Amino acid sequence: MSKALAILALLLLTSTARAERVGDSAFLRAVAIVEGAPTGQRGLRSERSPWQLMPRVWAHYPGTAEQRARRHLAWLQALLQRRGVAVVPFNLALCWNAGAARALGGRAPISSYDYARRVCAVLATLPSP
Repeated sequence: MSKALAILALLLLTSTARAERVGDSAFLRAVAIVEGAPTGQRGLRSERSPWQLMPRVWAHYPGTAEQRARRHLAWLQALLQRRGVAVVPFNLALCWNAGAARALGGRAPISSYDYARRVCAVLATLPSP
């Protein structure tokens, strides 16, 4: 997929995603559900916590697993904002799964788009705060 086409797809898929900004807690809950990793279980690539943070991301932020996940989410939100990309659950989930550079650079694998759709589907089922 060309870079321009991938970016266009990202922007178009944004319009079909749950467009309002959801709370950080709801987003992180949806990610944890999709990841399906019990607390403390490591992933195949040494991911940690219910949010399956990659070792490099884990080492970048201090604190508890939840604090690290929240800090990483805040970083992704600020990055999307700076790049002029809608800060919506689909885009956040795509960056969470593929990595920001791959997602914003048009190199996210199809599996990451599927992941982002699953996170949005779970979000739609969570009760509103």
